[in-house]
Amino acid sequence: MRSTPQLVPLLYQVELELRVQFTEILGTTTSTNATTGALVVSGGVGISGPINANGSIAVAGTSFLTGIVSILGTTTSTNATTGALVVSGGVGIAGSIYGNSSLSITGISSLTGIVSILGTSTSTNATTGALVVSVLYR
Repeated sequence: MRSTPQLVPLLYQVELELRVQFTEILGTTTSTNATTGALVVSGGVGISGPINANGSIAVAGTSFLTGIVSILGTTTSTNATTGALVVSGGVGIAGSIYGNSSLSITGISSLTGIVSILGTSTSTNATTGALVVSVLYR
């Protein structure tokens, strides 16, 4: 009677340079962190072309983006936790800010430098005009 050969698992560490025109990963494992998914890369990844993703992108750690960054979502903001861009921490901006709609700020604000009110609405009472100042009495 002939015996069945036993397979012995072997682990080799090999350095390999692979150059291919097209690679398709057919696995369907969902990624929930940096160590799960159909493709897991232990080292860094350099990509010289566009990246297209049909799902969420989660980035842990500091990120650096150069060039123009466009947020194409159109969700209207009604408070600090809604809108096409929501930032949980503070925001530091070294350049100018331009907006095409309203600006709402809650809390104490400090404006340094020249502040221009360019509205041309005529005031007809204490609650109308280009600048309306609300005074809280204690």
